[in-house]
Amino acid sequence: MAFPIKTVALSVAGTFLVLAGGAAAYIELGVMNVSALNQDNAIMAAILHETSERSVAARISENPVPDGLLDKPELIKAGAQLYARNCAFCHSAPGREPGPQGKGENPRPPQGFFRAGRHVNTQEVFWYIKNGVKMTGMPSFVPTMDEQKMWSISAFLTKAPGMTPSDYAALSAATP
Repeated sequence: MAFPIKTVALSVAGTFLVLAGGAAAYIELGVMNVSALNQDNAIMAAILHETSERSVAARISENPVPDGLLDKPELIKAGAQLYARNCAFCHSAPGREPGPQGKGENPRPPQGFFRAGRHVNTQEVFWYIKNGVKMTGMPSFVPTMDEQKMWSISAFLTKAPGMTPSDYAALSAATP
C-alpha cells in the first residue's frame, strides 16, 4: 500500500515540529544542569565524548606530524617545560596531583598521560592543544603559543608514558 506524498510530508513535518518543540522546551526550561558540581548522566556523557572523538577524527589530518619531531631532545625538553607551566595544573604530572582548577572542572581534564604502556597519538594531542574543546575548560592555545611550541608539548606527551617523577622534574626544569 503506497502512502500519498502529502501524508508522508505532513508526517515528517509534524515529527520535526514535535522534536524541535521538545528541544526548545528542554533549553527554555533549563532542564540540563550546567553546574560543574553535577556530573553529566551516563547518556549525556557518552554523547558528548563520542561527539568529541568523532569531531577530532574528522579534522585530525589538517595538521600532519612534522618529520623528525620525536627525534629532537631539545624540542621534547622545551615541551616538558611548556607543559609544566601551561598544562600540569589541570592534567597533573608524574608524582603530582592536578591543581584546584583541574580538580574542579567538569568534565575532568584527562589524566594519565604518564601511565606506562599508554599510546599517545601525537597528532591528536596537537589538535586538542591547538583547538581546545568547547565547554570543557580546555582552551585553544592559538592566541598564546606558536605551532612549534604546541608541537613540542605534543612531542613531550608522546614520550611521556612511563616517565618517573624524577625524570619529569629534570626534564621540565627551566634551563638557566
